[in-house]
Amino acid sequence: MTEHCPWCHKAADWFEENNISIEKKFVDSDSEAQKEFLSLNVGVGVPVVTINDTPMVGYDPSSWKSALGL
Repeated sequence: MTEHCPWCHKAADWFEENNISIEKKFVDSDSEAQKEFLSLNVGVGVPVVTINDTPMVGYDPSSWKSALGL
């Protein structure tokens, strides 16, 4: 996620509202997070949500629910 991405913050809010803990990594201010992000080879779009080692790009609650078995 990035500090100024509204979709990133909306994604974080969705997980919080559904009582799902997440680890936020800011690729615009954390060089290690940026390296990890680039190693995923998913392009440059954010947010990227990784569930069960599968990265998903964009704000997509229906895919997250499916991946989490909700």
